[in-house]
Amino acid sequence: FYLKQLCIVKGKHCWALYVDILILESDGNTLDAAVMAARAALSTTKLPGVSVEEDAEAESLQLSNDPNDSKSLNCSNLPLAVTLCQIDSTVYFVDPTKAEETCARTILTVAVNPSGTICFMQKSSGGSIEPSILADMIGVAQSTASTLFSQFD
Repeated sequence: FYLKQLCIVKGKHCWALYVDILILESDGNTLDAAVMAARAALSTTKLPGVSVEEDAEAESLQLSNDPNDSKSLNCSNLPLAVTLCQIDSTVYFVDPTKAEETCARTILTVAVNPSGTICFMQKSSGGSIEPSILADMIGVAQSTASTLFSQFD
């Protein structure tokens, strides 16, 4: 996501975006679902056209009332999150339920952008992950994200 898209007048005015997510019910893996929902919402967001009017004393912004005078955000590079749940030293799986998260030795969430680059990684729970298993888990997260991107877009 490029911040330049939010610029109205360079160095003076920009759009501020807030994404609020209300989780009404959860059976686990809420972070992945929230990231996917935020990505979907941002990809359909339209910013109204803005014109800048200046006079000798002040500068004012005028929002267009024309729904066709709007611009979409380029969200093509926003990441998706993939959560993996490890239940013993060598067994792990993707998309855990709440019960599976409760029984997990450790939980790893990996955010991957469409080019396969890791943008974020978080380990939760108390267990540790062997380096070789961690590399495998990251590879599975990247592969899963690739599949999700092809279905998402």
